[in-house]
Parts: sequence; structure tokens; C-alpha cells
Amino acid sequence: MWDPRWPLGVRALSLFHVVWPVLLVWAVRRVGYDRRAWLVQSLLALVVLVASRFVLPQSNLNFAQTDPFFHRQHGPAPVHVALTWLVLITVVYWPTHRLLMRLFSRSELERAI
Repeated sequence: MWDPRWPLGVRALSLFHVVWPVLLVWAVRRVGYDRRAWLVQSLLALVVLVASRFVLPQSNLNFAQTDPFFHRQHGPAPVHVALTWLVLITVVYWPTHRLLMRLFSRSELERAI
């Protein structure tokens, strides 16, 4: 964003990060929070982590090759992916899920079921 080699318009596209959280909160407030989201997101994250192992190691998409802090792989590939996934779902997804369940009521669809 701060690299002057790129045109200002292209660099300004990064500002979607400012609008995105507001838009997401608005959408969840409008439709409600589905309590099944934690399970679905956790399973989706596992699929994405496994798929990320098949890209070039230099890319290290989603930290599927090495962790973000110590830049090392924790054991064989399946062990590393499992540890990364467990940390992600317990440190990021579970607290977020609990917070969203408290802040937003269940969706109309979930109430109908």
C-alpha cells in the first residue's frame, strides 16, 4: 500500500479491509448468527489447510508449511496441519463464535427449523 511504484488507485484497493468488517457485522446483525457456523468454518479451514499443502512451499499459504511465529514446521505434514488447525479453531474461531452468539440472535432460518 505504501510502495510508490504502484499507482495510488491500485494501492487504495487495500482499503477494503476498513470497510469489510463493518459490512460483515451489518450482514450478521441483519440475518442473525447461525450457531452451526463454528463447525462449518472449522471444517472449511481444515480443507483449506490441507489444500494449501499442495502449493509451492515458498508461498506458505495459510501457514500450512511453517508456523507464522517461529517459521518452522512442527513434525510431519499431517501433524503440522493438525496443530495449525487446532490452534486456529481454539484460539480464533471458538472465541469469535462465542462472542457472535452473545451479540447476535439466531437467524430467522434457524428459528424456523
